[in-house]
Parts: sequence; C-alpha cells; structure tokens
Amino acid sequence: SSVRKQLDYITDGGVEWEPMDDDYDIAMISSGEEDGNSNSERFDFCGGWTKLKARLKESFPEDAEAIDKYYQLVHKATTLFPMLLGLKFLPEPLYKLAMKVLPGILKKTTKEVLDSITTNQKLQGVLTYHYGDYGEPPERGAFAMNALIASHYRSGSYYPKGGPLVIAERIIQVIEKWGGKVLVRAPVSSIL
Repeated sequence: SSVRKQLDYITDGGVEWEPMDDDYDIAMISSGEEDGNSNSERFDFCGGWTKLKARLKESFPEDAEAIDKYYQLVHKATTLFPMLLGLKFLPEPLYKLAMKVLPGILKKTTKEVLDSITTNQKLQGVLTYHYGDYGEPPERGAFAMNALIASHYRSGSYYPKGGPLVIAERIIQVIEKWGGKVLVRAPVSSIL
C-alpha cells in the first residue's frame, strides 16, 4: 500500500513486516432489532481484494453490483487523493477555487457514497467497520479516508516485527542520521 511505501521511506526500510493470518479481521453486524432480540452476523475480512470481493458477494449476493461499484469508487478516490493533498499548498484564493471544481467523490461522506450504491445497511456496516481507524463515523467521515483504509488492506494485513514502537524508533534513527534530534518532554522556548 502507499502507507507501507511511505513508512519504508521514512524508516529507511528499517522495519520488518510480518503478514497476519489471511483472515485478519472480523466484523460483527447487528440486526438492530428494536425488540431487544438483536442477532449478530459475522463477516471475516481476508487479504486480497479479489478474494474479499468474492466473499462479500457470497454474503451479499443481491448487492454484487454495489460491491463492484464500491471498489471502483475506492480506486478512484485513492487515485485522486494526492491531488487533494497538493491543493493544501496553494494560496487560499486558489485553494477555494480548486475546491469548487474538485471531483465530487472527494467531497462526499462515506454514508453519502454508500447510500448512492446500496440501501443494504448490513453491507454498509461491513464496508465501514474500520471507520474507527480514522476516527469519524460514516455520516461525517470523508469517503476518501474510508477508501484509503480499504486500499491499505488491499494485499492483506501486516504488523511490524517487534511491535509498533519499532516504527518510531526507526524514524528517530533516520532523523538523527541526518543531523536532527528528537526530544521528548523538553521545554520549548522557540520554534525555528
């Protein structure tokens, strides 16, 4: 994924990644019955989009077209996302103008996009189960962020050997290699 490439770059390739099991996560989808007899259904996430899409279509056969459309939109949003980041460097008047002509997919919430392709609430729940990774529920969260997370798991799931602290330690090594310093709990008198 692009996140992996970025982490490899800022750590000078100093982090070893271990693949997780092929079935790397589980979503439990509640039927949300108001009578208190809520039943949950389990959906197992697996590595590789081809396999994941097949599993989604097996679980939601009536929504096969919506599943294909979702992954097309994920691809489109992740392809356009760097452009959105680049706009942040424009002077404010140009930024505001550019935002007016920005492709709609980058302006919509996850809920808006999913509502446009399916009314199946359980499928929407599965496709948004990882919203906690970026901190906004589908009603408020940008679809572009949902797309980036979904794309991140395109080839499966990995974890850093030695735990997540290894990432910070390797980044510090790179900063120090180039003459920088990393200080924690240090008073700041000025910022250069």
